[in-house]
Amino acid sequence: MRPSGLTAFCDILCLDAQCLKQARKSRRLERAFSCKIPEEVYQRLEEEIAQAERAAQEAQQPAGPLDEKGQPIIVIEEPEEPLPRRKGGGHG
Repeated sequence: MRPSGLTAFCDILCLDAQCLKQARKSRRLERAFSCKIPEEVYQRLEEEIAQAERAAQEAQQPAGPLDEKGQPIIVIEEPEEPLPRRKGGGHG
């Protein structure tokens, strides 16, 4: 998902801090848009990329504990109160 308001930049630039650094050094955005890019735009791009990178890292983090093979451990907790038994033997 692209950061809001940066669609045109995202078509030219990947969401990677190193990519932005190289694009800025080589003036790739200025050539692509045929104009000077203000410092504020580069700062905003850096913030958006950092936010996207943090979100991607958080999405990769497991939600709970893992076993020795790195698989999630599913914990089933007992209910605080026992469930009521149905009349009739519990079949069907």
